[in-house]
Amino acid sequence: MNLEVDVNSSDPVVDVASVSVGFPTRGGMDEVVHSISFSIAPAERVGLVGESGSGKSLTARAIMKLIPKPGVMTSGSIAIQGRNTETFTGKKNWRGSEIAIVSQDPLTSLNPLVKIGLQIMEMLTYHKGLSKNDAERESISLLKSVGLPNPERTMKQYPNSLSGGMRQRVAIAIAISCKPKLLIADEPTTSLDVTIQSQVLDLMESISREDKMAVLLISHDLAVVANFCSRIIVMYNGRIVESGLVDDIVNHPKHPYTQALIASVPDLYDTGRERLQTIPGSPPIAGRIFSGCSFAPRCNRTTELCITQSPTLSSNHDSSQNYACHNPIPRVSS
Repeated sequence: MNLEVDVNSSDPVVDVASVSVGFPTRGGMDEVVHSISFSIAPAERVGLVGESGSGKSLTARAIMKLIPKPGVMTSGSIAIQGRNTETFTGKKNWRGSEIAIVSQDPLTSLNPLVKIGLQIMEMLTYHKGLSKNDAERESISLLKSVGLPNPERTMKQYPNSLSGGMRQRVAIAIAISCKPKLLIADEPTTSLDVTIQSQVLDLMESISREDKMAVLLISHDLAVVANFCSRIIVMYNGRIVESGLVDDIVNHPKHPYTQALIASVPDLYDTGRERLQTIPGSPPIAGRIFSGCSFAPRCNRTTELCITQSPTLSSNHDSSQNYACHNPIPRVSS
């Protein structure tokens, strides 16, 4: 895949600044996402990786202003092309037209009682004001653009009559129907076989490049993200622990958690490895407060400072790589 980013504007499509998300409890407010900051430029593809429960999907929901109740964004701001989302009124102004999302399981995101054609046409008539006939023609064109062989027939089918790969393509067609500035793809290929997975990623890459659409790919699979994105953000326990260009993250990780994620990816060419490597221990309970680094109980580089003081996200002045670690992994010269 082509990982080059052709950016015509210096302004980011989305700018997430110090965003925290919490849920009220009897004792106060439990924060499960802590001061997240990142931005994505036009046509840029950024991966958000981490174990289940690390806060990836909740971060995406915060961008969409769809945090499940009673959760709230306790601090920070989110801007879409320089406009704070708090100033957006109503769904029609931005959700679907400015930002769209492709969920992990299209069978649950698509309405099982409504034909595919009507679901796509609804987006076009609601957001773009197209007539029924124009919306139908545009829907057929969209289904054709995502590689469905018989779009006219697909228009008349229900979601449960399609394969997983076809449903995912329909979900992408709906998401891109209004040409959003940002596409959030939340585990879009988890339930697909390898061949269909590659086709779906190629399709999103092509749309991103042609329409200058920014993409936030959320996944626990670092190998998939590394092949699709130009930049990677690693989350653990609701915090960003490392971020940087794909080459830096994959070949020269600074945070032990990032290194452990990479080591746990199966290598088909490493026939000498007897068993898969795993990360010892379990992820912490969301909202649990640590006096030091939350990864310290599972880390093989833990020092006294790691236990007593929480690390901040610092910058490596030699590159754009940032990491939150008291005892980072030294760069090995080749």
